Amino acid sequence: LMVRTVFHLPLRQAEGFVTAVFGLMGIDLPVPDHTTLSRRGPGLPDRLPAVPATGPGEILVDSTGLRVVEVKSGRKGRDRKTTAKRREWRKLHLGMGSGRFVASELTTWRRADAAVLPEVMDQVDGRIDRFLADGAFDGQPTYDLLISRRQGLPIPEVIVPPRRADRVRSRELDMIRQRDRHIAYVQTHGKRAWQTATGYTRRNLIEAGVSRYKRIIGRRLRTRSLAAQRAETRIGVHVLNRMLDLGRPITQRVA
Repeated sequence: LMVRTVFHLPLRQAEGFVTAVFGLMGIDLPVPDHTTLSRRGPGLPDRLPAVPATGPGEILVDSTGLRVVEVKSGRKGRDRKTTAKRREWRKLHLGMGSGRFVASELTTWRRADAAVLPEVMDQVDGRIDRFLADGAFDGQPTYDLLISRRQGLPIPEVIVPPRRADRVRSRELDMIRQRDRHIAYVQTHGKRAWQTATGYTRRNLIEAGVSRYKRIIGRRLRTRSLAAQRAETRIGVHVLNRMLDLGRPITQRVA
């Protein structure tokens, strides 16, 4: 509750809120002022903490829009001030592995999902056995990127819904033939059967993660510059990972 409250407060109010909480808890620690937080925010590390591998690597990728409201003041006529609000959007690209966020990248809404994929995958360490994403990532660049990351490892399984109108094209690389098999299966059995057969339904994990970000962290950005907004989203993603670590049950087989 405290995390959610702080994220929904401006920096000035968050500073006073944390000071009051520290006072109630008897903690003698100084709270940075809002100006210091605003200036040092963009300098936070770019990468999320590495996630230890617990089995075959499965990466799920998705994106969502976050709202930005810019308030601009101007003058109209003599001694008359006007205030205008311009609504803009940013696009948050997320990568998930082992149930946690392993990559985050914030861009303008003009950049396509597939074009940002190299920046997302640069933040992913370790072996990738399966890659799941929606149809926005379908195309030759996605397959070429995952091929270049193999480094002698087995070819990862790429599960991306192909465009229905595409034709099957014979190619030499096994990874490219995966897409041909997806196209043939969809044309023969339908898209719903393809989703069940390939395990594409597991992509609901990243969709649930995106929903969790918007419900807990929020649907809008509070900082103004793109660098500060990237730091803001990285903090939010890191907080969600910490919350997951604290609340995830540990199961053990006893019989």
